[in-house]
Amino acid sequence: MTTQITILNKQADNLLIYIEIYKAKFEERLVAYNAVGQLEWNAGSWHFGEKGVAWLKETKDRGFKWDEVSSRVKGLSQMNISSEFQDFMRAYHMHLVCITGGLPSGSTLDKPLQVMKRWYWEMVNKTSQTHPMYLTSDIIHAAMEHHHENSDSPDNVSDYCDIAVKAIDLLRQYDLFLVNIEVKNKFPYRNGSNSTKERKKAQEATPDQTDDERLISIRAFMCVIELIALAENSYQRIFYNMLLLTIICGFRFQEIMLLKMTSLVKREITDKEKRQHAIDQDWPTYRLGIEYLGAKKAGWRIHWLAPSTYSVVEMIYKSVQELTSGFRKTIQGFRDSNFTNMLPGKIADFPDEWIEQNYLEDIMFSGSGGSRNDLGKSIRNSIANFSGHKPKVIPVHKQKNSWYFTKEQLNDYVYQRYAQAKNFEPGHQCIISAKNNGDWVHFNYEDLMFIMPEGAFGIGKDFVSLQHIFPLDENSIEAWLGGTQNRKSIFDHFNLFEDDGSRVIIKKHVPRHNINTFLAIAGVTDHIQAILMGRVDITQNKHYQHQAESQSYQTASLAINMLEKAYDENNQALTKSFQLSLFTTQQKPCIPVNLPSPRT
Repeated sequence: MTTQITILNKQADNLLIYIEIYKAKFEERLVAYNAVGQLEWNAGSWHFGEKGVAWLKETKDRGFKWDEVSSRVKGLSQMNISSEFQDFMRAYHMHLVCITGGLPSGSTLDKPLQVMKRWYWEMVNKTSQTHPMYLTSDIIHAAMEHHHENSDSPDNVSDYCDIAVKAIDLLRQYDLFLVNIEVKNKFPYRNGSNSTKERKKAQEATPDQTDDERLISIRAFMCVIELIALAENSYQRIFYNMLLLTIICGFRFQEIMLLKMTSLVKREITDKEKRQHAIDQDWPTYRLGIEYLGAKKAGWRIHWLAPSTYSVVEMIYKSVQELTSGFRKTIQGFRDSNFTNMLPGKIADFPDEWIEQNYLEDIMFSGSGGSRNDLGKSIRNSIANFSGHKPKVIPVHKQKNSWYFTKEQLNDYVYQRYAQAKNFEPGHQCIISAKNNGDWVHFNYEDLMFIMPEGAFGIGKDFVSLQHIFPLDENSIEAWLGGTQNRKSIFDHFNLFEDDGSRVIIKKHVPRHNINTFLAIAGVTDHIQAILMGRVDITQNKHYQHQAESQSYQTASLAINMLEKAYDENNQALTKSFQLSLFTTQQKPCIPVNLPSPRT
């Protein structure tokens, strides 16, 4: 009995030592990031994303929830997690942060947390124990089996099993468990022929049928064109320009979200023969590209465009620059005041300290007033919810009141709403951060190409806070494209449907798949897909280097050709007087173009 107690005490002590080691690393990291006091070790969850601090900043909003197993995980039920196991998971989190070169990605940190929660759930259900020292090989293998039974993705299960094996290998040296744990991936899955399968799938695709649910129909693609002419406000126009640019270039969501307004790159053709050839063919005498931060560790790149897309892409940049200029001025004003003056000029310059609520309409707020259809009430509720400020009420007559807020209250409201939505600590205000091969890249909101005020993605009954300008929101984009069943999409709003009457649904990454759809339908083999997508940057497609010189001025983007054709065919049916002139303008676009020196 004494020996057993000694062993138990040893494992418990080893866990405390392990936790203290990495809790100290946690504090050191906060000091290094000048973030002391902004994150608590014992907090039930840590923000990860735009509201995250130190190493927890990223473009996507998520969080690490330490104190419970969620019932939303397929096959698991809700379960509170003991304090010892929470500290165990936090310590392993910091262990990974310390041994990862550069900055670990969100998935690198989140997946082990999900694995350990599965361990905890199995351990409690099998043994009723809650301390990590009671983990065994059987428990960890049972967690793998449970995951396998409740998943439709063998690749996903295999990935998580590999993570479990790695975790045990790292933890074994600290002697944290009562028994020696030896585990292996019980469900290995290695798909070495994925590219071959995808190529075969493309070859067998037809216009009428495809078994790839990510690919969209021609009708859905046509609906995108119709949206251009049906735009009702500036926010929708910005969204459609973003969608068009994504389709033309095949950008991923993160790439388009971080695109800068100055990202258009124009370089004159200096080779005499090539320049003369371009002149003879009535082609542009310059190369046009878009500089962007590639996802999946691709780094900074330039996407060189096919010549047929030049005019449309330049029009998109010109249109977006005009549509978002006011938003940029708003954020620049915040930054110039060091985020002390958050009021629009008309409010700040108003002679009285008290501002009547109606005066705020179309200056600080706009829209129909949300679900209540009462803009004034929405204004009062929003100010109260985010800052706690109540208006001064002055009766006009029995059935009417006037509501007043002070400039100080309004300024505090703008600040507090930002602070609750994002990391608004000094040095992080109106900045979005992304990882580039283990290093941070920071973007000021006002430098991004696509920015919109909070609430701009409301459809029909909207409530827009004009002083709260943010980058594109992934969840809102997905909802507008029909990817969220319980939210009205922009296609629903304009009564645009598939040919069979079903709802149009486009995934947020579908533009890249969209191009592949039409390539497949056209019977185009994979060795020229990159060219038809406008991918003539030979560093992106080294296999096609021999084709780049001879075909860079002969290729056209299939996507843009279809856009132009579809627009021409449908132009007569679209009678809105405020159509976007992306394809009908006769003017040569003229916008400032960034001319960076080649990256080395």
